[in-house]
Amino acid sequence: VSTQSTGDYPWEKKSAAKSKVYLHIMALLSAYSQNHLPYSFPGVDGNDNLYGGDKDFQEELTKLLDKLVEEILQQLAILKEMNDSKSHQVQIKISLDLFIFTVTHSDLTAKTCGLAANLFQMAKKLGASPASLNSALSCLNSRDTQSAKELLKKLRG
Repeated sequence: VSTQSTGDYPWEKKSAAKSKVYLHIMALLSAYSQNHLPYSFPGVDGNDNLYGGDKDFQEELTKLLDKLVEEILQQLAILKEMNDSKSHQVQIKISLDLFIFTVTHSDLTAKTCGLAANLFQMAKKLGASPASLNSALSCLNSRDTQSAKELLKKLRG
């Protein structure tokens, strides 16, 4: 997956489109990172058989995911500098989308929980609707881990 062509495209600055494309690429990379894919075709070796347990493959996917997250965070920083209502709405959309991706597709480590909390607080500070915030938080309910429970408690409290 090449991010260079998407990075070179002349994206509209006050649009969530670039981040949306990056989030879709991230979802694809997350699917690729599974050790066992939920589907297969008879007689065809899938990526889970070819690369599933390969440490180098997993590390490369992690690097790509980290780069895409950084790109999205850079877009949020650019929008923050614009400081107007349109850019605030786009920031809310991007921050909640990345929050949802993080809590549903990532291992909830201290690093990812910190990122998720910052994204959620950003959306809240910018005036995200209570319905949007509650919808985002509901994604944590599906995670039955101690980290998810602690993050949920922190964000609700």
